[in-house]
Amino acid sequence: MKHTSSTLVLSSKVFLHSFTSNGVKAPRTTGSGSQGTVIERQRKPLPQDSQKAKEKADLAECQKQFRVAPVPEHISKPLYDDLIHEQERLRKEGREQRRDFLLTMQKPFRFHKREEKKQERLKEEMASANKSEKTEPVCVRKPIPKAISDPRFSERLKEQEQQRKIRIHLRAQETLKASSAPIQRQEPSADRQTRSAQTSKSKMLGYLEQKLSFRPKTNAAVPDFDKLYQAFQQKAMEARERRDVTQCKPFQLRTSTLQPHHRSPENTQVAI
Repeated sequence: MKHTSSTLVLSSKVFLHSFTSNGVKAPRTTGSGSQGTVIERQRKPLPQDSQKAKEKADLAECQKQFRVAPVPEHISKPLYDDLIHEQERLRKEGREQRRDFLLTMQKPFRFHKREEKKQERLKEEMASANKSEKTEPVCVRKPIPKAISDPRFSERLKEQEQQRKIRIHLRAQETLKASSAPIQRQEPSADRQTRSAQTSKSKMLGYLEQKLSFRPKTNAAVPDFDKLYQAFQQKAMEARERRDVTQCKPFQLRTSTLQPHHRSPENTQVAI
């Protein structure tokens, strides 16, 4: 009885473990050992089941949401940010300086500004003209004095001018008589050198300045080239008419009458 009960318990355990989680019955292997235990080996999953399980695991992994933790404040130093801000500040300052410099140099060509300046100038001129009209007194012409219109007055002026010229001439003569001759200064060495160079040049090249006695005779008569050309043509025509023309006399080649051994090898080859 004990043996039968133990076998029933073992068979029930084997039956329970023979089913997998998917409800598929797994094969089992029994072996007879020293104690008679049954060793069950779980069956490997099928390829389709493993693919589905892998897809489920990948889907679950993809559905996970990750969030990057911020960098702690105690380890970050704003050196790069400070450098960028400094570069931006210097760039803006340089741009403003260049713009101000160009504004000082440029010559604006705008009509409305020119018109405004012109209107302001006209207003200033009108205002100054109005002020001058108000302030300027009325000029009254004085009559010409009778002494000026008198002809004796002009004669008197002419006499005074003549006397002034005479006095100037006399004063100049007196100063010329009282003056002494100017001090003769020594000639500089450069002038002496130039003079010596001129004297030596005149000695060496004096023959060029001499007048030559030989006068070649020149033919003043100009030949008549047209007549000379006509005479030349006439002579050429006469020489052409007198030229004897060579006349060719008839002749006969006798190569056909020659014997074969007298003929040249070239003729024999041509005949072949």
